[in-house]
Amino acid sequence: MSTKESDSATQLTPEDSEFCQRELGRMLETHPGLLGALIASVDGHVVAAKLPAGSRDSDLAAMSSSMVGLAETVAQRTGVAPCNNLVVDNDGGHMVLMRVNQSLMLTVMGDKGTNVGMQLSAARICVTAINEAIR
Repeated sequence: MSTKESDSATQLTPEDSEFCQRELGRMLETHPGLLGALIASVDGHVVAAKLPAGSRDSDLAAMSSSMVGLAETVAQRTGVAPCNNLVVDNDGGHMVLMRVNQSLMLTVMGDKGTNVGMQLSAARICVTAINEAIR
């Protein structure tokens, strides 16, 4: 797989986006406690999504991008940078957000019973697979 360079960010080919979609599906099938996942550009645009019914992928992409950007800024300004990931603990489950690379980020949602360590591990495996395929 390859990427095309532009002035603002790396643009994925259609094949790259399809690969990302397949990897999200693979991660969700392998880990039943995961409810959904999304890959977005760092500027908040959807690249691939497998989300629960009723979820708006464009809203989640934009908000996730903002959350990761804010977490990275807080980590930098407090001297604990770099920010490796962001975990949001909710009454109904957990969200894990992390960068895939300089241009992409991953959001993974898990149900209340999902172990956060497993969720982080699944996310990292997905990120590794994407980075190995998209160069």
